[in-house]
Amino acid sequence: MTKLNFSLRDKSLQLLVYSLFSQINYLAALKKFILRQHNVPLDSIRYKKPPHLI
Repeated sequence: MTKLNFSLRDKSLQLLVYSLFSQINYLAALKKFILRQHNVPLDSIRYKKPPHLI
């Protein structure tokens, strides 16, 4: 645990971790937003075509 804390003090690594997390959050939010725009239930996307493509 101390090893992790020590490495996270490094500014560049901290920035890298932060940007990675924010990118993941951004992509997830974007996906949710797009699906909501088309009124697609999140479950149905795996099994069948979204309604707006039919």
